[in-house]
Parts: sequence; structure tokens; C-alpha cells
Amino acid sequence: MTGGNAEDGFHGTSGHCSYQQMFAGIYFPFISGSEDYRSKFTGKCFMDLVCPEKCRCEGTVVDCSNQKLTRLPTHLPEYTTDLRLNDNDISVLEAVGLFKKLPNLRKINLSNNKIKEIREGAFDGASGVQELILTENQLESVHGRMFRGLSGLKTLMLRSNSISCINNDTFAGLSSVRLLSLYDNHISTITPGAFSTLVSLSTM
Repeated sequence: MTGGNAEDGFHGTSGHCSYQQMFAGIYFPFISGSEDYRSKFTGKCFMDLVCPEKCRCEGTVVDCSNQKLTRLPTHLPEYTTDLRLNDNDISVLEAVGLFKKLPNLRKINLSNNKIKEIREGAFDGASGVQELILTENQLESVHGRMFRGLSGLKTLMLRSNSISCINNDTFAGLSSVRLLSLYDNHISTITPGAFSTLVSLSTM
């Protein structure tokens, strides 16, 4: 951005930064990891921009992998489209409303964590997410309530967990899923009609 003070473009009528669509090309390089900007700007507008501590931001990709995180970050930039939380120590996905603040999010990678539980409502607000990767975790059971909010999901990767039973409500509400991976689980029981709610499923 040339001419004028950078702060001038940070306020819009909605309380968000007026240049949000331009963040990927203008702001990321000097905001990520810059203590000067962390201290200079405060409030919601700046929080929409800042790259979280322990994460790396490039374009609209927010990479928080391999950081020994035990829970989801409390804040993520609104511009995030691809969220990488793989290879951490997360055991429970809490329903904290995080994804309600990420309208552009399309992909979530939570592979190779220690996830045993996904609380109902954990994915509320994530209707734009198309790919969810939960491979190599410790899930023993899954049900539709876990995935509430993921109405636009097209790819669900559940490979290498400890899932033993697939019931009629396991995939309830996931009518847009086209690709489902359940390889390397401990599935012993599949209830008749268990996949009937997956009306768009083409690959399994």
C-alpha cells in the first residue's frame, strides 16, 4: 500500500479492517512474527490480522503443526482458509466457537494428534469447510453430533483411529461428503443403512 498511514486503512463501518480482501498480498509478510505491529495495533481489527503465537502464516495458510499444542488456539486470523494443526498433542476438541470467526476456512488438518473426543458443537460455524483430516488419532466412536456445523464438508478422513462401530447416526448431517476414509480402524460392527445419510458419497 502506498501513500498515507497504514493505520488509515484499518477501520471500516462494520468494525473490521476495510482491506481484508487484500491481506494475503499486503499485510502477512510484516505482521507475522513482528512485535512492532503486535504492540502498535490493538483491538479486534488487529486481531483479525495477527498470526498466532507458535504458528506460521503464509498467504491464507495458518500452520500451527508440530508445536505440542494441547488445545485449539484461542484466536485465528479471519483470513484463514487452510488451518494446519497436525502433529500436536490435542486430545479433546472443545466447543469454543472458534470456527464461527473463520468465514473463509476451507480445510482443517488435525491428523496425528491424540484426539479421543470431539464435543458437540466443536465445528459450529464451519459450514464452508470442505476437507477435514482426522487421521492417526484415538477416536473410538463417531456420531453425527461431533460433526455438527460441517454441512459443506466434502472430504472426511478418519483413517488410523480406533473406531469399532458404525451406526445409523454416525454420519448424520454429512450429506455433502463425497470421499470418506475409514482404513486402519477396528471396525467390527456396521449397522444396516449406516451410510444411507451420505447421499453424495462416491469414494470410500
